[in-house]
Amino acid sequence: MILGSDIKIDFETTEIPFSFNGLDTVENEECALQDIIIRLLTPKGSLFYDEYFGSRLHEFIQEAKTRINILDFEIEIKETIKQDPRVDKESIEIETSDDEDDSLVAKVSFSFIKKKTKYNLVIETLEELQIRLDDGTF
Repeated sequence: MILGSDIKIDFETTEIPFSFNGLDTVENEECALQDIIIRLLTPKGSLFYDEYFGSRLHEFIQEAKTRINILDFEIEIKETIKQDPRVDKESIEIETSDDEDDSLVAKVSFSFIKKKTKYNLVIETLEELQIRLDDGTF
């Protein structure tokens, strides 16, 4: 199953890596994973050509860590990831942190259709929305 190819984005610097051969690219799972991260980071309604693309995760920045906010945070993550047709929707698992910190933190695990590899993301709402790949530990 081909999962796509695209220009690679460095999420730490928000730059597009470039080498002597031209722009760096990502393919297959790495491309699909990058697409999911972009969808999670993009505020829903911010693209004039697709008002449904993106997520509401920015709305959770500096929000109180209440049961309702945690549940809404988890639902928004799951519904946003489910929008990608390459994701095995049954594989999505979300675990939220219950530490003393006020920020909402979730570890998300999922796989792509017909692929066995599980991918782990950590999504945090500190002073800004942060998403990173995780090694599987919380």
